[in-house]
Parts: sequence; structure tokens; C-alpha cells
Amino acid sequence: MKIIKSPEVLRSNYIPDELLFRDDLIKKIQKKIELGTGNLLLVGDTGIGKTISVKKAIIPYERQIIFVEINCSNDNSYISIAKRIIESIKKTNYSNNGKSRSQLAEELIKILKTKRKKKIILFFDEIDKLIDKERDHQEVLTPIIENTNSNIIFVSNKDQAFDKLDTRIKSRLQIQQEKVRRYSKEEIYQILLNRAQKSFNDETYDLEVLKEISKIYFHTTGDIRDALNVLFQIGELAEEKEEKITLGLLDEAQRRANEKEFLDVYETLTDHQKVIILGVANLSSDGQKGYV
Repeated sequence: MKIIKSPEVLRSNYIPDELLFRDDLIKKIQKKIELGTGNLLLVGDTGIGKTISVKKAIIPYERQIIFVEINCSNDNSYISIAKRIIESIKKTNYSNNGKSRSQLAEELIKILKTKRKKKIILFFDEIDKLIDKERDHQEVLTPIIENTNSNIIFVSNKDQAFDKLDTRIKSRLQIQQEKVRRYSKEEIYQILLNRAQKSFNDETYDLEVLKEISKIYFHTTGDIRDALNVLFQIGELAEEKEEKITLGLLDEAQRRANEKEFLDVYETLTDHQKVIILGVANLSSDGQKGYV
């Protein structure tokens, strides 16, 4: 029984034609872009549409802007961020081998000052991962603020994300903070229904399944990505079993989703961290309690 017709619709990085319940947020971001000045900090829980709203907002301006995305979970040092910005603007690989930080800063300033027709939009996702580090890494923001009139958009899961930011940098940013609310239970249901209609074949799923997933994630994390992952897993499971998507498959689908989430995180760990995790797992499997 063929259940899934468009699996990409359930991926966390999928950008739908219409981003439900985030119109107001998208318009606020676009207003900043159109004004050409002003910096924005979006805060709120994980998986409530902050990042995807930014990416949706820039679509009408793609030919007019250079969009520089920095995920501070991956790039959270002065050097890695400067390198990312230079590469994104020049659209070519950049080697910083043998260069001091001051030389790198000079090259960053030079490229930011270069006159160009396209406007630069800088997007720092999970900015708290940079701010929570040593202050000398935060200083990468200084040449950006001083040498460009670009919009800077920040996203964080923490309301107090800028508390540890150097006060001099904070005052120059003149940031406007926008609190993004969580989705309601009905909104989660409508999002899941919209995705199910696009990703599953007709008459292959019960609406009660979508309602139950909505209820679970409304009362727990509120993370729409987790809910979509469970929806994908239950679709795959039903297809394997050659049966319709029903509530009877939900528990197993959740277990699969949790396992996938663990494996995704595990792959990002260092070898040392992996050894610790495996050690704890081995102790636990012997009925003992492991401590790290």
C-alpha cells in the first residue's frame, strides 16, 4: 500500500508555499528589509517557526540581496564566522591559513565596505551559542556593525539571549526584540493536516492520528519539527506494514522518531563524547547506574 507520495514535505527544512500562522512575523521581517535598516532579534521556544519565517520572508527579495546565514551551533568563533561571511559574499572558498585574526578582520572589513548593488542581509541563527562563549568571539559583530548598513537578524531560543553580550556592541545594534509565540493545539493540527494532504495519498490516514499528535506536542515541547518527524515515521511504518495510518501505530512511530533524533545528535558529538555515552549505556544495560 503506497502511503507517502511526497516525503520532502515532512522534512524540517521544507519551506511551504504558505507558512501557516506566521504571516504577521514574516511581514515584520520584510518591513525591516524594505526599510533597509534596523536589526531584529526573534526569541521563542524551539521549533515554532522562527528560522523558517526568516527564510520565507527573504524569498521575494532573493535577486536584490545577498543572504548570509550563520548557524552559531556550527560557527561560533570569530574566525569561523568571519570566514563564513567572506565566503557567502564572494561565493567562493576562502582560506584563512597562516592569517592572523587582525588580517582576517581587515579582509572582512574590506569586503563589507565594498560598494555593490545588492544589499547584504546577515542572519545569525542560535546567536546565544556565540554570545555564551568568551567575549573575544562576540567581537566579530563589531566590524559588521561599523562597516555595513545591512540588516542583521538574530534568532535564539532564549529570551535573555543578549544579557551576556558586550554592552558596547548591544548599544550599537539598537536591536528590536520580537517574542514569537508557540503554536496553539489547533494550529499544530492545521499544520499537520496541511502537510499530510500534500505528503500522503488520499484516504491513507485517520484524522484522529493528526489530532493526537497535535495534542501530545502542544502539551509537551510545542516543537512542530518533532510533530512532523512523528508524522513521517508513522507514514513509513504504515507503508511497511501495508496498512492505513491509524492510532495503533503511534507509539511505535514515536519510538522511531526518538531513536532518529538521538542518532542525529550522536553523529554531531566528538569521539570523546561518544565514548562517554557508550560507557553510560553499557553500565545501564548491566542494571547499574552510570554517572558522567
